[in-house]
Amino acid sequence: MARPKKIQRFKISKYSNKSKSVSWRVTGTKLDGSRVRMNFADEFEAKQSLADLEGEIAGHVEAPRIQRTRLAPEQLADAEAALQSANGRKIAPIVAHYLNLESRAKSKGVNLDASLSFLESHFRGETQEVSVLNAYNEFVASRVGGSLNVMTRKVECVP
Repeated sequence: MARPKKIQRFKISKYSNKSKSVSWRVTGTKLDGSRVRMNFADEFEAKQSLADLEGEIAGHVEAPRIQRTRLAPEQLADAEAALQSANGRKIAPIVAHYLNLESRAKSKGVNLDASLSFLESHFRGETQEVSVLNAYNEFVASRVGGSLNVMTRKVECVP
């Protein structure tokens, strides 16, 4: 019994550019009738694209693809760690904001850590509206043992 003929919807062809460099072209037709024509400088990328298109026709779920990058392994590890730390936010705006804050602090003659330390030690929350009697009682309660002036102790607030 003969094997059924495989219908080949896509093909790879090798061609030369005007600059005499070699490129690969993937051509074919998808199930919906749309034409595909993609050019690649690398044969591996063309074959990968062909496999992706054939997998799409066959209905296979696409697994994450390995992508080429110019990053060194250490830089790639740093980028992945940064992405996990960013909690879904984009990394470029985070880095741009940090560098802007760093340059602003440097223009004032301090580093960013010193600026944040100063802010943390001097920051007070929002003020709130308090009656004079309550303000006096809070003030007296905030003083630790005997640091009140004699004149302060003599003041009596009458509601």
